[in-house]
Amino acid sequence: MTRWLRFLSGLIALAVTSAVLADDSCKLESVDEGMSANHPVCLFYTGTQHFRNERYEMAAMSWDTLRQLPEIESEHLSLRISALNNLGYLYFSGFGVDADEALAVSYWRDAVSLGHDESEYHLCYALGNPDAPTFEPVTAKMHCDKAEAIYSFIKEPGESDKVILEIIRKYQALLDDV
Repeated sequence: MTRWLRFLSGLIALAVTSAVLADDSCKLESVDEGMSANHPVCLFYTGTQHFRNERYEMAAMSWDTLRQLPEIESEHLSLRISALNNLGYLYFSGFGVDADEALAVSYWRDAVSLGHDESEYHLCYALGNPDAPTFEPVTAKMHCDKAEAIYSFIKEPGESDKVILEIIRKYQALLDDV
């Protein structure tokens, strides 16, 4: 898969999973009264806004800060898990950070272990691309099969879901030949 196609598919996935709730300063009135700049909601959506504005380094900083918070309320754990997924995407693509495919795979594996469905898709292509240094065909096949099941059973798939499912199936076919 070309770097551009990886970027497009990741961008689609990020756009689908994230709503913009904050600007760069995470104005308190735009999120929740009394929320600090280091609140998980503020960090996640500030990172999302930076990503959408193509300030990838700042997005990485926000999401990494969220990843490293020593304590987080259970109601905000999904934001930390999504931040792991997003950091994986930035590191795999080299957006705002030095590309580090192994670190990206590590973040995605952590996110998958915590139940993040989209990370299955990312592991499918990260481990299933013969040109990537992370190529692991047997493991990739497992992640592609799980991702295919996830995206196949979406009751009302959007266009981005359909594109992702098509990409997953291409990787499955590629891996069947390995």
